[in-house]
Amino acid sequence: MKHPIPRIRRHAPPDNGGRLLQREVLRLVLHLPFGHRELATPVSHALEVYLRNAGLGADAFTEYSLGEEPIPPDADGWADIRDTLAPPPRDAFDA
Repeated sequence: MKHPIPRIRRHAPPDNGGRLLQREVLRLVLHLPFGHRELATPVSHALEVYLRNAGLGADAFTEYSLGEEPIPPDADGWADIRDTLAPPPRDAFDA
């Protein structure tokens, strides 16, 4: 059973234009002081689960940033995101 995704919206009063003032946001920020091999697969999986269950697919996000100014995600942007989340290749000498 799918549950509806909570929507958080706060609008200005009607006499003040009724425009949208606030909305929900999902921000995933990882600042790791070490290689992310152990986390890459679970974080990537969590993102895919969110996209699938949000029912919006790639349109669930209006912008992304990989350490630069936020930009709208397009096909190339999603490729960059998935490349960034991909586990780094193992070295021949890794245990």
